[in-house]
Amino acid sequence: MRHLRVEVMEMCEGAGLYQIDLLNGSKERVSEAEYWVRRRGQLKLDHENAALTATGQQQPGRRSLKP
Repeated sequence: MRHLRVEVMEMCEGAGLYQIDLLNGSKERVSEAEYWVRRRGQLKLDHENAALTATGQQQPGRRSLKP
């Protein structure tokens, strides 16, 4: 399995894609359910902020779930 991850990483680096590191896992583990809850919540806030901006209203404080 590690061999495949190494191959994918080499292909990504060859294509100039350096964002994902498959060889060294993340220190902060996030379950798939947590990821999607956070993602959907952020999309909802983004839509609300876009609507407020379109109507010329000021956004109340920092409206983001992003760390």
